[in-house]
Amino acid sequence: MIIQPMVESTLNDAFSLDDDTSLELMDRVGPNLLTNVSSHLICNALLTPLQLIRTRSLYYLSLPTTTTTTLLTGSLELEKWFSRKALQKVKREGGAKYQSFFDSCGVVVKEEGFWSLFAGVVPNMLQAFVARMMRTAIPLFIERTFGVDPDGFLFVFIELILGNLELIFTLPLETIRHRLQSQRNVRTIESSFDILVETSRIPYTGVLDCLNRILEEEGVFALYRGWAPHIASNFMLTVLTLISDIQIDVEEIEEEDVLL
Repeated sequence: MIIQPMVESTLNDAFSLDDDTSLELMDRVGPNLLTNVSSHLICNALLTPLQLIRTRSLYYLSLPTTTTTTLLTGSLELEKWFSRKALQKVKREGGAKYQSFFDSCGVVVKEEGFWSLFAGVVPNMLQAFVARMMRTAIPLFIERTFGVDPDGFLFVFIELILGNLELIFTLPLETIRHRLQSQRNVRTIESSFDILVETSRIPYTGVLDCLNRILEEEGVFALYRGWAPHIASNFMLTVLTLISDIQIDVEEIEEEDVLL
């Protein structure tokens, strides 16, 4: 992210903090850690409209009225009758409701108001906060408290555990954000535009309302849909990190042998 370092540097300058030394090399990391986390929160809040438009462009599609009724609200047998190619054909013929970014922003502001662009900003910022704490603050605490070598295998294993623990908190927040951003805050919705995913018929009023209703209506596992790809990516990243560390160690040993 290009904006985040600029925001962090601005905050460091505003509070007369060291902006050249990395957190790992600082003796007193508290103030700089605070500006680092704050910069991520600010950037995630500012980028909320981009996430909303991306969610809407994926979920909403312009469909003919008759096809919409059959595809989305018709009987189960008729819904099964439509194949993937049929849906792609309808998509080409109907087109998307949300086009370019600026056009989509104009549509959202016109139909729902300016602040609707920031739907889901609270779970988005909470997700960024948890991610920063898990990826920056806690590893620093473990390194300095328990003396774990940041270049060793044990530290890589700890990062893997923290990465998976992070999902316990971030996946529900991501689910809530998607739910809030996918619903349109208008009383009258054009019949020619329908959503391609299942949503609640009663709009969510906020983060807590969305969380409570998901737990009551769908169960706790509904908050963790898509957990498997995230865990798989964490394991793959850990394996690649270990392979890279092993290659670096081998190269260093070979260089020492050459010098000897």
